[in-house]
Amino acid sequence: MFSNLRRRDAEYLGEPIDQVTGLVIERVSGGALIRATGITATQGAYQVQLTPENEEEEAVDGVLTYRFEARSPETPTAVGTQRTRTVVAARQLSNKQLSEVRTIRVIAARNVRTTRRR
Repeated sequence: MFSNLRRRDAEYLGEPIDQVTGLVIERVSGGALIRATGITATQGAYQVQLTPENEEEEAVDGVLTYRFEARSPETPTAVGTQRTRTVVAARQLSNKQLSEVRTIRVIAARNVRTTRRR
């Protein structure tokens, strides 16, 4: 599973979105779901994802870090309202992956959001 995930992420051509506005960790069967909400600089973003910064998605000093990224249209688009630029990305983690995680951090171009596990 990880080899396919890493290959897909290596080929991904997204760029950081403008801002992370929300970060929620939801318990699900067998692990948790990381759900981030953010705002892009312009309309039309697609292939929105949380791209792992940590190799093999393993925590470093208890911190698991993701880049909040999206692809932008090749032709220029309008800035539009904040509502039209809002995007959501999620990533599921197993209990095994979470076992060493104390903090989850999501990075955008202009800010960072973190949440601590209880």
